[in-house]
Amino acid sequence: MNGRRTLLRLLWASGFAGLAALLPALAVAGTTVQTYEDGTNPSGWRYGPPVTIEAAGGNPGRYLRTAGLDTFAPQLRSSLQQHVFTGDYRARGVSSIGVDVIVHSTDFASGGRPLALILVHDNGTVGDTSDDYGAYRLSTDFVPEEGQGWASFDFEVPSQETSLPADWQMIDYSGGGTPAGDWNDVIEDVAYVIFFHGDPTFFYIFQMWDLGADNTRITELDSFACADGAVNAACGAGENLLSANGEDGGAQHVVERGTSDPFSLTIAEAPVEQGDGETSAACVYAWLAEPAEGDEVVLPKNLGAMCFGPLQITTRSPRLIWNAIGFPTKLGDDDAPGPLPVIPDAGSFELLSLPSGPGAALSVTFQGLVADGCSQGSVAYSVTNGIVVRFAD
Repeated sequence: MNGRRTLLRLLWASGFAGLAALLPALAVAGTTVQTYEDGTNPSGWRYGPPVTIEAAGGNPGRYLRTAGLDTFAPQLRSSLQQHVFTGDYRARGVSSIGVDVIVHSTDFASGGRPLALILVHDNGTVGDTSDDYGAYRLSTDFVPEEGQGWASFDFEVPSQETSLPADWQMIDYSGGGTPAGDWNDVIEDVAYVIFFHGDPTFFYIFQMWDLGADNTRITELDSFACADGAVNAACGAGENLLSANGEDGGAQHVVERGTSDPFSLTIAEAPVEQGDGETSAACVYAWLAEPAEGDEVVLPKNLGAMCFGPLQITTRSPRLIWNAIGFPTKLGDDDAPGPLPVIPDAGSFELLSLPSGPGAALSVTFQGLVADGCSQGSVAYSVTNGIVVRFAD
């Protein structure tokens, strides 16, 4: 059966016909925390005047401090340069941003102020903030006052929403009153981030501040840990045998292709099996989804962890199965186009070839099992690396 027609048929059967790409599901979340312990400020955070990196007194250790700040509302801003807090939050799957703050002293009482997170878009004019606009939300807790110590704030960032989420508002910095763009413009191109001490639509009394910040952090999609695989685990470094267009997806286990780009999925023989004059059997699955939290399955017999898992213990039914290993009640019957996945000695086997791509936007995860004399398990098979392939226009 033609591979492209097979994928499209499955796509229609799954109820995704004609839709845009599947939004990334929650994978293993990775959080970048800037602690300033190395004496650097990689995202250029400042309240206006240059900050001092204090050696002690943070939450814990080093932290950013600004004294003698004359303002109605302190605003901790990241720099206008590219760094981990800038860019396309939707593509990266950003889910939250946070910071710890402390107020050492003020001229007057400063209680009752929320902390606002503001994501700012530069309206296509890098370095010119006069036409910027953004989206913001307020914390439910108040910024600490003098003597109250450190307080931590974490804001959910619903980057996959395509309209302005609840509890978020747009804000204009051009003076025109109406932002030039919308939520999608902001979330797909964040130029800088602001933590505003108060509601940014309010005005407060000017006073002198001595305050600090620590542990600026951002959480986004990280590598799919369940896709690491376990081939060659008993003999040395792990080996990636599964590849999409010659790519194994790297540490993220992700390969991106256009919907009309040529696509090929291949599996190679395990290193220990090469040169013995024998072929190797494999079983590979395709799922129309990206792994989410709870989708890592640890296989019996110490074969390794796997995304979704084989058919008998899967967290999500596969859409295609290439199975030359057998055991159909446990691994499933082969129902994929083409011959069974029998890998020639020291060679590779092409599982799927789509010369014109799938013709539709979708995400597909591939992973399986392969013969491996260096398996860490009690049988001579190992879990292969996994690859999440994102086809997008």
